Amino acid sequence: MEMFAQVCVLYERHLHGQQIRAVPLPAASSGASRLAEKARVILLPSAAANHGGGGWNIQPAAYSHFDADRLCLSASSPACAPVRYDYNLVTHTLHLDDTACNNATEEHALECYVIQAVTADGIQVPITVAHRKDISLCGQNPLLLHAYGVYGISLETPFEMEAAQLMRRGFVFAWAHIRGGGEGGRCWHAAAMQGRKQVSIDDLNRCSEELVRRGYTSADRMAGSAASAGGAIMLAAAQQRPELWRALVLQSPFVSVLAAMSAPQAALTVEEYEEWGNPHVPDQLKLMQRYCPEQNWTAAANGRQHALAVLVHAAPNDPRVSPHGALRFAAAMRGTSCRVMLRMTSGGHFGNIEEKIHEYAFLIKTLRQLA
Repeated sequence: MEMFAQVCVLYERHLHGQQIRAVPLPAASSGASRLAEKARVILLPSAAANHGGGGWNIQPAAYSHFDADRLCLSASSPACAPVRYDYNLVTHTLHLDDTACNNATEEHALECYVIQAVTADGIQVPITVAHRKDISLCGQNPLLLHAYGVYGISLETPFEMEAAQLMRRGFVFAWAHIRGGGEGGRCWHAAAMQGRKQVSIDDLNRCSEELVRRGYTSADRMAGSAASAGGAIMLAAAQQRPELWRALVLQSPFVSVLAAMSAPQAALTVEEYEEWGNPHVPDQLKLMQRYCPEQNWTAAANGRQHALAVLVHAAPNDPRVSPHGALRFAAAMRGTSCRVMLRMTSGGHFGNIEEKIHEYAFLIKTLRQLA
């Protein structure tokens, strides 16, 4: 939210993307209310769609003062570097700021849009997809599917120059906005909490199936990427549907769900029951045992028909997720059909550019499909 003298600007999110709404404020001088004026939704111009077509991230830029008559916006997508727009709060017109345009990505070579995967219970789960415009949907493209689906946090679709380079070489990038995240509001989050955590896992596997069905990739070229608590969802998905996944990239994954929730004396554990479930409640314990990666992964790995390649990043200085879980996971995978590479880094919880370089090198080597 941004407050101006005459207008309150709301940055809103819904299942199909982001939008901006300008709400008139009462006129302080006369006391006359301007709230009767219709709130305006600020739409990016049609030209912006030609830069990517969807998956836009809209952020406020700095403005000069409280009485400013214009709003500066920064818009980007996985297929387009940040572009700045100026919105006039008086005339309600939107202009591209050519002087601030820093789009060095040959945006016309890439495109980004949103498709839907329909779940077994009839819910449409959005998937943001980005790739080279001339790519062939023949099922032979390497694909990296990102997911999170926890804590009501929306999965962002950022622009990354490194990812754009891989897209130009034939990779497809996708983001599954599964339930448990915040894309659809509180109900979207509540649909996959506690005893309903399986919903997030099923949504993710359904998104993987839909991408294969539409010809973006095949199961032997499908890679998943998740960080922190999203690692539990990603590992559980690959554990339950191993035929859908070829490789995983995990950043500081939370794999010891059951062990962590079984220690109520630890800080924040009791508060986490609302998200993951309470193992001291028998019905919830059974559900947690079903999806907890640490409880199931060894048996699932031995039952795979083809080897799963997993890259795990963990950091000793991570203040949010202890690296011990990642270490135990890597040790448990020894002797199974899975190939696990564990990298201890100094990047902390959110990683750094060095980890991103190793991640993409791992994907190129594992999927073996550069156009």
